[in-house]
Amino acid sequence: MTNPAGDQTAQLSATVRELRRQLAAAHTIAASLSSITRVGDLVQQALDISLEIADAEAGSVLLYDSDVDKLRFEYVVGEKADELMGTEIEPDQGIAGLVFQTGESRISEDVAAEQAHLREIGEKLGYTTQNMVAVPLKSSAGKPIGVIEILNKRAGPFDENDVNLIDIMAAQIGVAIENARLQEEARLAEVVKFIGNISHDVKNMITPVRTGAETLRMIADEGFAQFDEALAGLKSLPQTAPRFPPQSRA
Repeated sequence: MTNPAGDQTAQLSATVRELRRQLAAAHTIAASLSSITRVGDLVQQALDISLEIADAEAGSVLLYDSDVDKLRFEYVVGEKADELMGTEIEPDQGIAGLVFQTGESRISEDVAAEQAHLREIGEKLGYTTQNMVAVPLKSSAGKPIGVIEILNKRAGPFDENDVNLIDIMAAQIGVAIENARLQEEARLAEVVKFIGNISHDVKNMITPVRTGAETLRMIADEGFAQFDEALAGLKSLPQTAPRFPPQSRA
């Protein structure tokens, strides 16, 4: 005999547990990323935490590079990480490109059956992706800046709870990356300003030296000109044979 009240209680308990898990994940990633100001370090930490929370064996973060109009694998965790790192794909290529273009998360229970799946990379690396969650990374203004992929969940397929959890983490990661980029740009601006100040100081130091050198050159040129003039005057004097007094004979 079924117990509706008991079933409802169990379902409510499961929902509460999931909400607590999501809250703990949000707290963990917020605490971990708040002190990181460099994009590379932030991306690495964010992916490591995401894989741990989702209990997945591999993952990657792809960031969009507007200069070359590509999605680039900026950080990769997994068996073929070193070979995949730095690889670029078209921004509309593969499942990552689809998620980047639509701005919508995607769960793939059987990646090999996905039409959008980019098989060339897996075949080249010799790595098989069984299941995957791909979530867009967005700026605070909602503009897509990349994609986070979580691959091969250890305990069965991904479910909607996993997607919701990774969505929460991706939202914080996107804003954190944007802030880190702004801080890096600010640091670069300070470096440029510092170099400009040094250049100005060096110029001020060099100016009197250059002025002195130019003055010495003018003096030397004038001295050489006078020497050449005197030498020319000596050459223009008449050449006469020297006169010697008569010698007496013994």
